[in-house]
Amino acid sequence: MRLNHQISFGDSFTHVIDKLRNSYEQSAHNTYNLNTGFIELDEKFGGFVNQSLNIIGGYPNSGKLDFCLQICRYMAINQNKKVVVVNLKQPDLPNRIFRSTMEEKQQSAGGCLTDAELAEYAHNKLSSIPLEILDWSYQVIDPRSLFKQLSKVVVRTSPDVLLINDIQHIVQTVDINSNLYTEVSIISRTLFRVARVYDICILALSKLNRRTRAFDDQRPRLFSLSDAGCLEDDATTVLLLHALREPKERTISRLEVNIAKCQYLAPNTRLQFRYNRLDSYIY
Repeated sequence: MRLNHQISFGDSFTHVIDKLRNSYEQSAHNTYNLNTGFIELDEKFGGFVNQSLNIIGGYPNSGKLDFCLQICRYMAINQNKKVVVVNLKQPDLPNRIFRSTMEEKQQSAGGCLTDAELAEYAHNKLSSIPLEILDWSYQVIDPRSLFKQLSKVVVRTSPDVLLINDIQHIVQTVDINSNLYTEVSIISRTLFRVARVYDICILALSKLNRRTRAFDDQRPRLFSLSDAGCLEDDATTVLLLHALREPKERTISRLEVNIAKCQYLAPNTRLQFRYNRLDSYIY
């Protein structure tokens, strides 16, 4: 069989290249859309983007909540982003944010300010920022109706960033005989859907499988999320936190942040910061 005409792929190929270039430029533009406030971390993975589900995981007392609250505070103050925190368990979130703001100011002032001056600064700084905390600690949340509940929140508050504290606590409100993997998978897919539909960035705290803590260094790995449904698959970014105790220090420790999954970076890039547990401040 002979073809009596020639087929040219030039125009189609050029069109595909143009679409890829535009997509790449748009991704590059969005890379620094939502900075974390941690300069080294932003330089490594570029910050968070819209329409993304980002998992911050760690073992108990690893600093997950303080880390996320500091990021949210930075976004609200320095980038004027509307941040909504859905609090499912911790009653002292405002106090943590207040203490962290005071400590940040004290360090920038060289430690010469009084507690009264720091408290006044923190009150003035936080009183007008676009950050809202919703207390859901006493609500029973069905993962199957989570999209409807979060949609109401998003429509009412119009956030740029939504922080969920934490995913597994939603599962604990469900029937004890329910399948954990299935329930977390439903939650994960729902959060990803909310991020895509409403064009927002979602940060979600997640506990890790404690059985994977048997390694010599006890550092969390990406497969520590293996029993947590589809979190790894649905997440755009996964940051794993690990607290390293400083010798002879009771309140100061080192906080290691492992960029375990990122679209723009090779996995398992580790950064270390200092973590003042008493004042909930990381630097």
